[in-house]
Amino acid sequence: LSAAGVGFGMRTSMSVLLNCVPLIAQPYVMQPLEDILSYDDFSHRVSLEAMADLPSFLQSLSNASITRSRKALTRVRGAFAWRGDGALAYNYTL
Repeated sequence: LSAAGVGFGMRTSMSVLLNCVPLIAQPYVMQPLEDILSYDDFSHRVSLEAMADLPSFLQSLSNASITRSRKALTRVRGAFAWRGDGALAYNYTL
């Protein structure tokens, strides 16, 4: 869950780097690199209203949707990594 609190999108970045599909609970906050990465492909967003019944929201996500998101996640992971094999974060800041 990528809720507000850490700042600078750290929870979203950590989720991506750990190969977890980000669940973003910040409907009015732009995420890191959102202007150039298609977050709809590799993450899921939950509205503030849906947070009241988060288990139902999570159960409504199909296995196919989660699988698509995880595959897309592998294509964008480098954009969040600053070092190591495949790290492209520096390139994305240029």
